[in-house]
Amino acid sequence: MEAASEEEELHNSSQDIGLATKDVTLRERLMHLTPDRREEFTLASQLSRFPDVFGDSPGLTTWAVHDIAVGDFNPINLPPYRVIPTHQSVLDEEVAYMLDHGLIKRFWSE
Repeated sequence: MEAASEEEELHNSSQDIGLATKDVTLRERLMHLTPDRREEFTLASQLSRFPDVFGDSPGLTTWAVHDIAVGDFNPINLPPYRVIPTHQSVLDEEVAYMLDHGLIKRFWSE
């Protein structure tokens, strides 16, 4: 009980001396709510409320187009980096996943 009154005192004193909003923590701002109601404001609960925005797998946006203009310069031709076999299999799986989900496209330069 003593800790709760100390937190209330801290909350009230921060309002009295006019601290900026950024100095008051989210926990302090939610102290007036019941524990169940406070739980609704956790990050995990907010993410689960909006599954179309915060899905399990990444997606593509149609709001912006990304293009890197290189001008008239020729591409730098470098040999591929060596990768140890155990890392290569993981790398291949990641590339296959991104290709299957439309996150990347195959591209061949001339």
